Amino acid sequence: MKNKHIDIDFKAVTRRIAMEMKGYSPSAWAEKVGVTINVVSNIHSTKARQNPSLSYILVVAVATGKPMEYLLWGGPLYRLSSPPQVEKRKSQKYYSESQAGDP
Repeated sequence: MKNKHIDIDFKAVTRRIAMEMKGYSPSAWAEKVGVTINVVSNIHSTKARQNPSLSYILVVAVATGKPMEYLLWGGPLYRLSSPPQVEKRKSQKYYSESQAGDP
């Protein structure tokens, strides 16, 4: 199998995730995403040198509802404007008038 190289701009990925983090403390963000505070610190602190792993990017995508493709490569967000609507049908009662409770 031939190896293929994929360029991912991890600085841009980290910036997009940081935008999602606005309003959260690092510990609150770690709790929301489901990772330890050490993971958040290693990626988002001012002296951080660690790139976000694909696993971390995936859990951020799930926690924020953003497509993973957006976090990886940017671009426009494509979301459903509203969830699909399911038609609810009125239940129909099938009985004869004699069963309706006549004394």
